[in-house]
Amino acid sequence: MILDIVQTVINFSNLKNQIRCSQMDKYVYDNLYIYSLNTKYGMSQEIIEKRIFCKMEKLYCYGNDKINNISHLKKTLRVLKCGGDCGISQKDILGLQCIEKLDCVNNYKINSVNHLNKTLRALSCGSSGIDQKGISKLKYLEKIYCSKKIDNLSHLKNTLKILNCSGNCEINQEAILELNHIEKLDCSENKKIDNVNHLIA
Repeated sequence: MILDIVQTVINFSNLKNQIRCSQMDKYVYDNLYIYSLNTKYGMSQEIIEKRIFCKMEKLYCYGNDKINNISHLKKTLRVLKCGGDCGISQKDILGLQCIEKLDCVNNYKINSVNHLNKTLRALSCGSSGIDQKGISKLKYLEKIYCSKKIDNLSHLKNTLKILNCSGNCEINQEAILELNHIEKLDCSENKKIDNVNHLIA
């Protein structure tokens, strides 16, 4: 019962307090886990490999070039933010089996997410290395923030609900005609799109 309470406190605390709680005694340390981690403070690879992080579900390491291996989280990680100058590359995400949400904006080291075709529901890949071929096998994507290398989403016409194809994106008028389930569309500054009447409910 006490362990459950401490785990709940950890789940809603910042990292500093999470660590403090986990060090109450050996029993607590051996039986508690941190499920969400933001490494914006330059946390190292060695730290995220500690036992307390072994069941992590959410990892935010945007711009952290010290983290470059997350294979030990392949069966637990569901949300990954690894954009910018992050150390995580294509080979580092290949073994991930449960990713539902991936944000790799501005990460040119990632070029394909096809191996996540059974789990991925949301993808932000603006200004990344992901191109049309890199999303071609996705089946269940509901949300995408496109890179300028993507020009066709017809294979997602039955699942896609949220689309950001703003700015200098290759998605044009023809590319959105078959998308009948769109609930939210951002095509600001995209001069290739001029009509969304087909999206009227």
